[in-house]
Amino acid sequence: MTVDPTSKSSAPPRAQNVDVMVRLIRVINPAMTWVLRSRLHRFVSKDILLLTFRGRKSGRYYTTPISYVRDGNRVHCFTNAPWLKNLQACPDVALLIAGKQRDGNAKVITDPPRVAAAITDFLRRVPRDARFYGVRMSRGEPNQEQVLEAASYVALIETTLADATGAD
Repeated sequence: MTVDPTSKSSAPPRAQNVDVMVRLIRVINPAMTWVLRSRLHRFVSKDILLLTFRGRKSGRYYTTPISYVRDGNRVHCFTNAPWLKNLQACPDVALLIAGKQRDGNAKVITDPPRVAAAITDFLRRVPRDARFYGVRMSRGEPNQEQVLEAASYVALIETTLADATGAD
């Protein structure tokens, strides 16, 4: 997941510790990008990918690491970062998943019930990310009240991979 602590969202304070997260992101993202592009990717690429998208104004390409889950040819990620607007304007993206480059079409979904359902599935599969949403886990299940709160300020990025086989 990529949460932008500088965005003007209604996120609860515990889900955005602004100064700390900004500093961490500036250090961790470049390091994670390097790891994901290297042979060491196997240690983290099970649920972290590189998302490359085009800037809607600059036309420049940007790449960011982001947590994900995959179901066949669909990939789900979440963010509240300002760069989300780029995906709405230019949905064609490239994903580096488990060391393999894949093209896709990203759809930004903000419908809270749909986002909440996707977050629930995501956190069952990637429980370590629960803290980024301010969600507590109990016996492998995310707290649904907290999931609904997170779904009010986080968008689902549903990417359909260009190669519809869904096999890797």
